[in-house]
Amino acid sequence: MFSTTQSRLPRFAALAVTLAASLMLSQAASATLIDPTTWGGCVGSANCVIGNASLTALPSGRAFEQKTVADQTGLGITGLTAGEIDIGEMFNVNYGVSETINAIRIVFIFNGPEFNDVAEIARVTVNGGPSYTLAVSGTVDNIASWSGAGGSVVSCGATTAAGSGCFDILNPFGGSLVNSLSFTAVTGGTPMGGTGTNQSDYAIGSIRGAQAVPEPDTIVLLGAGFLGLGLLRRRRAA
Repeated sequence: MFSTTQSRLPRFAALAVTLAASLMLSQAASATLIDPTTWGGCVGSANCVIGNASLTALPSGRAFEQKTVADQTGLGITGLTAGEIDIGEMFNVNYGVSETINAIRIVFIFNGPEFNDVAEIARVTVNGGPSYTLAVSGTVDNIASWSGAGGSVVSCGATTAAGSGCFDILNPFGGSLVNSLSFTAVTGGTPMGGTGTNQSDYAIGSIRGAQAVPEPDTIVLLGAGFLGLGLLRRRRAA
């Protein structure tokens, strides 16, 4: 005669596998791409949803606005500079399920003397804080630095008048899970030339979410399910 514990193995194994699979699938479904192919419904609105992400344009009365410069298209906010995020404006992204972020593309960020820009700075606040900055160099074109401990910066468009002022921030937060992002502009640095009367403004070129790695307890649960199935097979064979 088998024990009560043994008689429960089939149910335990099936439940463990089902729960683990459900959790892994829910995480796999959380990857979100925000770029010109997905944000069309946001243009002209202050609030919109893209996949797992809810986007909000602030302050009240503003809306999302798209524009193209050189070879890059960006999403910004109506206001002082059409289609860009100026000082005093905010581009918020809130994720329904936490995601990791593979890359963020910032566009239309320049360093002077073009457009009378200063050496512009974009600020990204993660999960309500801390904040990190992408700052273009005021001494040489096509160079920018990211203040985060992780991540690397790659130029994708020149910071000259004929360029798009484009930079990709790769793996900006390491493997950290992200619940929210907030993009703002802050006072820039000394420009390469010109008057530098136009303060920091820029737009979002893309935000690429990444599939979250299964949590350790999910892996343990899945392992327990397979163990239960293995014991069940041994019992039947005996």
